[in-house]
Amino acid sequence: MIKVDNKHIIRDVSKKTYNANKKRNLLTIFAIFLTTFSILTIIGIGIGYWKMISERQMKMNGMDYDIEVSEPIEDQVNIARNSDLIKYAGISVKCAVIESANDKILSKIQLYWIDEMCWEKQCLPAMDSLVGDYPQQKNEIMLSKEALRSMGINNPKIGMEIKVEYTALNQNSTDGNSQKINFILSGYYIDFSGDSRGYVSDIFYKDTGAKQTDFTQGTMKLTLKNPLYSEKTIQTLQKQFHLENGQVINADYESINTFIKTVFVLFGLLIIIFLSGYLFIYNTLYISVSKDIRYYGQLKTLGMTFVQLKTLVLSQALRNACFGIPIGLIVGCLVSIKIIPTILKVQNPDLASNLTFSYYPILIGLTTVFSLLTVIISSRQPATVAGKCSPIEAIRYTNEKNKSYKRTNGVRWMAWRNIFRDKKKTIIVLSSFVISIVIFFTINVVIKENDAESILNKTYSYDLQLVDETYFDANRVDSITPECIKKIENINGVSDVRPIYSTVIKVPYQEEVFGDFYKDLYDSRYSPGDYGKDIQKYKDGDSEGLFESKLIGIDNKELELLLKESGIEINKDEFEKGNIALTAGWLSIMPTNVVEKKVEFSLLNEEKVQSLDIEGVVKDPTYFSGGYNPALIVSTSKFFEIVDNPMVELAYVDYKTSFDNSTEKQIKKIFEDSKTVSFDSKLDLYTDMSDSEMKIKVWGNGIGIIIAIIAIMNYINMMAAGVENRQKEFAILESIGMTKKQTRKTLICEGAGYAIISSVSAIIIAIPISYIVFSSMNIYGIEYSIPILPNSILLCIILVICVSVPPIIYNIFCKGPVLERIRRSEE
Repeated sequence: MIKVDNKHIIRDVSKKTYNANKKRNLLTIFAIFLTTFSILTIIGIGIGYWKMISERQMKMNGMDYDIEVSEPIEDQVNIARNSDLIKYAGISVKCAVIESANDKILSKIQLYWIDEMCWEKQCLPAMDSLVGDYPQQKNEIMLSKEALRSMGINNPKIGMEIKVEYTALNQNSTDGNSQKINFILSGYYIDFSGDSRGYVSDIFYKDTGAKQTDFTQGTMKLTLKNPLYSEKTIQTLQKQFHLENGQVINADYESINTFIKTVFVLFGLLIIIFLSGYLFIYNTLYISVSKDIRYYGQLKTLGMTFVQLKTLVLSQALRNACFGIPIGLIVGCLVSIKIIPTILKVQNPDLASNLTFSYYPILIGLTTVFSLLTVIISSRQPATVAGKCSPIEAIRYTNEKNKSYKRTNGVRWMAWRNIFRDKKKTIIVLSSFVISIVIFFTINVVIKENDAESILNKTYSYDLQLVDETYFDANRVDSITPECIKKIENINGVSDVRPIYSTVIKVPYQEEVFGDFYKDLYDSRYSPGDYGKDIQKYKDGDSEGLFESKLIGIDNKELELLLKESGIEINKDEFEKGNIALTAGWLSIMPTNVVEKKVEFSLLNEEKVQSLDIEGVVKDPTYFSGGYNPALIVSTSKFFEIVDNPMVELAYVDYKTSFDNSTEKQIKKIFEDSKTVSFDSKLDLYTDMSDSEMKIKVWGNGIGIIIAIIAIMNYINMMAAGVENRQKEFAILESIGMTKKQTRKTLICEGAGYAIISSVSAIIIAIPISYIVFSSMNIYGIEYSIPILPNSILLCIILVICVSVPPIIYNIFCKGPVLERIRRSEE
């Protein structure tokens, strides 16, 4: 047998066949383009979105490091900087606390000195914006915007003078005397930690006498070469450092498990995205090949072999891929690199300045390979169908099941039958559609989970906190008066005001009540001193106030929050009557052994001993710490009964609408002349996060919008291919009496059926999937919720499009007389 080279004939047939099916090829090209575009943009934007989420989390931590070691000695620092496991080792020392600034009384504004490595490698990456330079002179200071707001400075300027009274945190000093200095502001910055802190020069740090080895003041921040450390890594570092004198390593032992769960979830989403693209291309090619089965049968009659037919079908698909893939890549890159940054720039010119896409060459290559493989794999089965079909079978081939043109059951029954008459095609179409909706649904849950408002609403139990900074003053005057609280309550935007009353109390030594707590306290890292000596002084009444406590009064609203947070239940009526009380932990030591015991106490200036029955342990709701004894918490009515002149230590304010700027301004105006009241505002922190949040929202919503567009275009393309494939069927139905109006009504019913079936199926599937994804990535403990608005909008758009698109496509494809359309469909 002589081998005949007929490749050029196959190429000619392929070219003529391709040119003869321009409409169908456009649909296939669009399917390939949309798949390529969706993969590139969703993954690319997803990487950018996740990067910004990670950056925000780092800024909320206030510094970029993995592990910290307390009270490091120089030998340990040298070991760390020469370790194969450690990338950076920076030193941070808390050396002073500001007591007042510009005559405004303050508390808890802590001043730190950090070395050059800590500043450059660990602090700077966690700052959202920085103006100025790190302090070099003794009288220079750098402050966070939160600290400046606490001082009453809302418009800071480099070089401005700030009169400060501070206390040095020198472990060897016992006088505790405050000092004054006129600081010059050398810089200010924003991070999302919400901390009021500042940085001072090396000269100022040495002048305070503080040391990095001072208890709880000095820390070594470690950035590991591999941030995915395990408990074994921590054990290795412990051996290297030879920890002593109560030193500890603070680390997140769950970091690697959290990372694994996150990667697993993201990989699952990636597989779903790939599957959606595969089904989209496969369905389009399957419909296209099915339409040409008769044509392929005729070619087989003329002598074309099975292999040649498969080659012909594959060549058609590859021709379309040559157009669809490059266009998809170009448009995807334009959207990610140009359009989204442009949107950010319109919002704020500085937002798009630091966006980089160094990962795109790899991503473009992977997307190209996947799209090409998808086209090849998707065309294999349709090509096999075409190649195996005999010439006689090809002439009779209709690709329709249970075909009958009965009119007795009406248009709706016909539409329902049309949806399910080819079960394989229906499953593919619905699967592709459902997967797109599920991805949109799940991505929106993730976006809402990482929304700054959701995070702050979870981490803040209030909208505004008011603190009386004169709490420890000997001549304390009530700064947050009942009149002030009444004014706040009368503001229209205020939902609740939760005043927290407190006073210092004496607690006599009670071995049977607090004995176990004292032992736990002195065995802990925070051991105050010598257990035997201190307890003996306590028994003798000579402990100099070390074992004082606080009596705290709270209302029912605060009680509800504390019980919910602590996960305990008590008889609220008995608490309100004052028959039972709660206690709070001291640092990390929880006095659980005190529950169901009676605690005796007395007010500072009274000898009368009173007692309370303790029913549970909750978080301390106050701002300032008391002595070593746990605080006692009672109802406001009981507090008023015990204390003659009750004073508010702090008050929590809840707004009717969170982040209500107007309401907050009205509250702050009440205290505008006060030098003793400080604020902690959830709105202020949200404002600091606004630029970063805008980026996250644009990118996150960009993913959602692209997925929604893909879901809609997916449906439009499939319906276009389906209607184009059924031209003959529509023509035959019209030839036996069916009107065009009835045909359009049938298509409308079909579209509605697809919309309803796919939407209901997607919701049923999306809820458990989105919950699994949400739970695996929920690091802030936010409650699961479904974003109702964006999902409802998408489903409504889908319904409208599903109903309106089929008759529009029908009008485009099915023009002309019936006989001409029948003849044209058989060509």
